[in-house]
Amino acid sequence: MFSTVKSGMFSLKIAGNQRIERVLIMAGTDFIPASDEGFRTYANNFASNISADPGLYMLSVAQAASIQTAVDQFDAAFVTANNELTRTKPTITAQDNARSIAETMIRQYAAMIKPNTGITDDTVTREGSNRVAIIRGGRSGSANQIRGLMRGL
Repeated sequence: MFSTVKSGMFSLKIAGNQRIERVLIMAGTDFIPASDEGFRTYANNFASNISADPGLYMLSVAQAASIQTAVDQFDAAFVTANNELTRTKPTITAQDNARSIAETMIRQYAAMIKPNTGITDDTVTREGSNRVAIIRGGRSGSANQIRGLMRGL
């Protein structure tokens, strides 16, 4: 079983007494949650909002489908790896691999959406909700605020 320890500017992923991964934490620059549970919620929100209307974000239906597929695969792996009856080293590895794929894809598409000046608050406001807020995990905010929060992307 893995555990994550945050120490100062670094996050350490530890299995038993072996350090697996060391990641530099940059305050206020990462918009993706570090925990698997937080990432699951964020990723499902990101994928479902884009899938609802890909054109709103200047993406194709195929691009939205690829995001949704990657997130669905992570979600399935998460459920398997976090069920005490099916939690094994291979299922945990499958979850970590699926998360890596989904997170990479989300970062790539968020990086395309963030600087796109064609995606304005007026363009994405639907029924009183700011749809660009998907990049911040569903929290509201203007497109310019979101772009400012994602400078470290």
